[in-house]
Amino acid sequence: MRRFVPSSQLMLGFDYPMMPAETVPEVWNMFDRDPDLTADDRHRIVQGTALDLFPTISTLINLRAHNAYNVKSCLRHVECI
Repeated sequence: MRRFVPSSQLMLGFDYPMMPAETVPEVWNMFDRDPDLTADDRHRIVQGTALDLFPTISTLINLRAHNAYNVKSCLRHVECI
């Protein structure tokens, strides 16, 4: 996908419940280990692009200031679904 568009135009999403919850950690790990992605790319794809599209929400939840990209906390959330 990145051959066609920059990371600033990509977002990560899962098709839950169509995608079984138990498959999410494996896919997340594949994404997190992709050697072609920088830490900045991952941040943009996971939350940065969405926050740019919805600046009011970004301000309200203040994710940018806290840099909330954290794989383990995301996986804990997925495992609770």
